Amino acid sequence: LGFKRNLCCHLAHGPIIAHFDDDDLYASCYLEHMCHALQRGTASLDRPLACTLAEWHMMDVKDQSFGFFSPNREPLLEHDQRESFQYGYGFSFVYTK
Repeated sequence: LGFKRNLCCHLAHGPIIAHFDDDDLYASCYLEHMCHALQRGTASLDRPLACTLAEWHMMDVKDQSFGFFSPNREPLLEHDQRESFQYGYGFSFVYTK
């Protein structure tokens, strides 16, 4: 998967790359929102930049429960695990090339 992702990034023509997880649902404004957040951050920088979601909604299809998850505010998550939950999953990354 890493090789395919790297190859596609290399072949991309635009200045922004977005990764989507194949089993997640995204709001219709997701990409626009993430690109605006990215562009706000790059206005004063001359280097690549990335952004990801800080919190998200979840649904368990089996029991139809719906929830909200924020790694930085989750009391059951140990402090040293918060960063890996927020940045360690590849479901939602948008970055400059």
